[in-house]
Amino acid sequence: MDRRLTALIVVAACASSALAGPVQSYTRSGEPSRSEGLRSLRPFITAADPRTGLLITPAPFPSNRVDSPDRIENGRIWAARSPIGNRTPIRELTRGLPGAASLGAHPDALDEIVWVQPEEITTPIAISPWQQVDAHTLRQIQRQEPFLGRTVDSPESARLLGELRRGQHQWLREQGYILTVRTHVNAAAMGRADRGGADPAIRPTSIKPRGVIKVIPNGVEKEASASPAEL
Repeated sequence: MDRRLTALIVVAACASSALAGPVQSYTRSGEPSRSEGLRSLRPFITAADPRTGLLITPAPFPSNRVDSPDRIENGRIWAARSPIGNRTPIRELTRGLPGAASLGAHPDALDEIVWVQPEEITTPIAISPWQQVDAHTLRQIQRQEPFLGRTVDSPESARLLGELRRGQHQWLREQGYILTVRTHVNAAAMGRADRGGADPAIRPTSIKPRGVIKVIPNGVEKEASASPAEL
């Protein structure tokens, strides 16, 4: 009877561990997000794509190579929100301001995160590229860093916030959201592309003029006005 009870306990433990699933880790092939899947009691080390500087997030293109105009970061499509303009929709206000809409980012990019490796502390920090880095961000970090300055004006806190803002600025510049040329496409044309199954960010519909004015060259006009006898 004791052996049956022991076997039952072992089976139950294995079933509970199988239901729990593996702990999500940062990997090049995965899609990192700000979802609950990133939270774990285990240490979380972002060492998949190390590089020099403030960012751990890989750069989209090497800086020592000839660039290509076909890259999506060059002339990135401005994804406008309805009705018109760069106002942040109400449903996106919970993501913080200024928001992805203010930078013309597609709604699919709302969960993008930027991994910053600051020099002020040893812990990598994940921030949103669309949210302002301020005292609210600092309070979240202070919960895990008790030795950090308790105010925004303290030297340690000021240096950390400066590093986070520079890392956010670097990511936005590398991804083609700021300090570069942006491509603007009529929202109606993009809607027609969506209904046709095309990707408006890659293959926008061709622009068709509303009217065409035909201009006759001077030589052709004289030939047309001449009489048959003169010809």
